[in-house]
Amino acid sequence: MLSALINKGLCEKKSTKGMSREKWLEVRKNGIGGSDAGAIMGLNRYSSPLTVYFAKKGDVPQVENAAIHWGNVSENAIRREIARKYGLKARKMPYMFRSLKNPFMIADLDGLVMAETETDIEGVKVQGVGGLEIKTTTHFNVEFTPDEIPDSYYAQVQHYMAVTGLSWFILAVMIDKVGGRVYVVPRNEGFIEQLIERERVFWNDYVEADIPPAPTGIEREMEIIGTLPTAESVEIDASYSDLLDERAAIEAQIKELEKKSAALKESVLLAIAQASGNESAEKTTAVCNEWRISYNTQTRKSADVKALEKDGLTDYIKTSSSKVARFTRIKA
Repeated sequence: MLSALINKGLCEKKSTKGMSREKWLEVRKNGIGGSDAGAIMGLNRYSSPLTVYFAKKGDVPQVENAAIHWGNVSENAIRREIARKYGLKARKMPYMFRSLKNPFMIADLDGLVMAETETDIEGVKVQGVGGLEIKTTTHFNVEFTPDEIPDSYYAQVQHYMAVTGLSWFILAVMIDKVGGRVYVVPRNEGFIEQLIERERVFWNDYVEADIPPAPTGIEREMEIIGTLPTAESVEIDASYSDLLDERAAIEAQIKELEKKSAALKESVLLAIAQASGNESAEKTTAVCNEWRISYNTQTRKSADVKALEKDGLTDYIKTSSSKVARFTRIKA
C-alpha cells in the first residue's frame, strides 16, 4: 500500500515512529497539516488563520482534550475493526508525508486501507488504496449526522488527498452514546484546487512574511493574544483610530440593544408577577402562546476570600490572572 502511494511521485515521507508528541508538534510547524486546513478555509469554529499562524510561529500550547486522547488510544482497535467489517487490508502510517509540488503541505494519516476488489462501504463503492482518518467525539457534537460530517473534517481529508494523490478516504468516528459511524469521502478536485491556493497564500503571505492574518473574533484568538508580552507604554499606528472608532460605535449599539432587551425581559417578568397574585413559589413556569418561560430561584455559594485570608487559610484561595483591555477616548 505504501509503495503504491509513494510511487505516484506526488509526495515524500519521513518516519515519525518513536517520535515524541513534543517533537512531532515542532516538526509540524514546518508546514500546513490536515487539521490546519479547515481553519485556513474559514470552516472551523474553534480555530482560524490567526491561531494557525501563531501555532506555526511561536510556542503556543496545543489543545488536547479527552476526545483526542482516547482517539489516539483506540486507533489500533478501530483500524482493525474497519478492516474486519468491510473486508479491507489496513495499515498504520507512522510517517509524515510532504507534497513535492507544494512543499508547504504536509499530511499525517491515521492509516491506509486497501480494497482489493470493488467494495461497498456504507453505500459508496470503492477500490484500490484509500486513506483512513479516525476521530472520537461526544454526542453533543451535532455536526456529525448519519449523512454529513463537519466542514473542517471534510477539509482535513481533502488536504490529505491533495498531498498523497489518494482518491477516497474513510472517516471513522466514535461517538459516545451513539457508537461508531463510518463515512466515505471521495476526492473533490474543485475543492482541492481552492484549498491549495488558500494554503499557498496563507503560507507565503503570512507565515513566511511574518505577518499575522486579521483576527476573526473567536475565543481561541483572544486566549493566545492575551499571552503575548506588551510594554508598559506604546503608541500604535494612527490607522488603528478607524478601528477604534468602529468598535466604539458597535459597543454603543450593543449597550442600547442590551438595555432594550433588559426592558423587554422586565416587562415579561412583571406580567408573570401580576398574574401570580399573592402566590409565591421557588419555581415558576409561565406560558404565552408558543413560549415557555422558567423563572426559578437559584442559590450560589462562593468563598469569602477576605475571611479565608483572615483565618490564615490561604491554601484554599486560587489565584488566576488575565489581561483586561479598556478603551477610553482621550478628551480634547
